[in-house]
Amino acid sequence: MRAIARTVKLKHAHFNSPARMSAQLRAIMMDVGSKKIEVSPFGRQVSKAIRSEMGIHRMSGRELAKTIGRGETYVRERVSDEKEWALSDIAKICDAWGLSPEELISKASQ
Repeated sequence: MRAIARTVKLKHAHFNSPARMSAQLRAIMMDVGSKKIEVSPFGRQVSKAIRSEMGIHRMSGRELAKTIGRGETYVRERVSDEKEWALSDIAKICDAWGLSPEELISKASQ
């Protein structure tokens, strides 16, 4: 039995302790999901314009989500500049507010 244990121990000597291995694995797993794509300056300008128009139209994030057929979390992430808006969503928003995309963006830059 000792011979087998010694063989296994020597065979796996390059591995760290199980506790340390799991800590290293957690660090690797955390690193995998952290490659977040930053919102571009133009994306922030679009979000600013949408936030502004939401105020003008007295529209909540929940109402905007229903208007474009998306979830509240989806809209919240975009209104708070965590993620970029899809072009199809911008088109739906502009249709709902009677604006062209150009008008929406120009309002934000004023």
